[in-house]
Amino acid sequence: MVFVTSLSEKDAKKALEELNENPETRDEKIEELKRLCFESSKIPEVCRERLDDAFLVRFLRSSKFDLDRALTRLENYFQLQIDWPENFGDFRFETIKPLLEDGMSQFIENKEDDGIATIAFRARKWDFEKFPISMVYRAATFVFEYCLLNESFQVNGCRAVGDMQGLTFSYMRHMEIRIVKMWARALDKCLPVRTKSMIIFNQPSFVIMIFKIFQMVMSKKMRERLMMFGKNEGSVRKTLLDLIGEDALPEDFGGKVSEKDARKFLEDIEEKAPQIVKSFSYLKRLHTGSEL
Repeated sequence: MVFVTSLSEKDAKKALEELNENPETRDEKIEELKRLCFESSKIPEVCRERLDDAFLVRFLRSSKFDLDRALTRLENYFQLQIDWPENFGDFRFETIKPLLEDGMSQFIENKEDDGIATIAFRARKWDFEKFPISMVYRAATFVFEYCLLNESFQVNGCRAVGDMQGLTFSYMRHMEIRIVKMWARALDKCLPVRTKSMIIFNQPSFVIMIFKIFQMVMSKKMRERLMMFGKNEGSVRKTLLDLIGEDALPEDFGGKVSEKDARKFLEDIEEKAPQIVKSFSYLKRLHTGSEL
């Protein structure tokens, strides 16, 4: 079967130069990775239905078409789903829709310059009385899966930007260390996402302690891409504008992306949610141990 890409000429050129994606050998690489997955004892049989070409190419791109690295990331991806039932045991859009409606997460596609998208996160929108932290990360996982439907996102990657304003020490007891470590593991070793940088600002001092734990389970490369700023608003705004640009930042982050654009994101992710949920239909069997 021939994989048909939707990449623009610009993104295809970038994929070739940065990710070693050669259209002449891409199909061969996809088939070889599929064979390795079927032979791997670390990938449960119930997960095989997920191994379509469009899914596999995500892992090849995030691994720069290195088969061994792609296979390891795939094995890690499915093992994460086994180890983290709070996240993947009830992977339905309805469970995280209220968080997204509150504006906790937002995807902003960058159609200019480097093509790197922005995923914005607002900690003040997390009501821990209503939503456990596992649900927060389930929402983040769902947003990433939504983003990965876009081949341009797979090639160009994203910058994650988090505003920690509004967090108080009372949040600390709801930040389960095991879950924080799981998310660090997901970002670094499992999800086929090119995370170009992670920028945190307006963080209180106790959040620095959390991120030190976060960094303990991250690779050196990912640690180097994590940037933390304090509460000097003028300095933070300038830094965000310099690093990302106003056209790829929400208005409350100092950019030009309006609330109207945020509503478009919510409408689009809800429209694509059935497709995402269907692609994870094997999860129920994975967690019950049933092969049926």
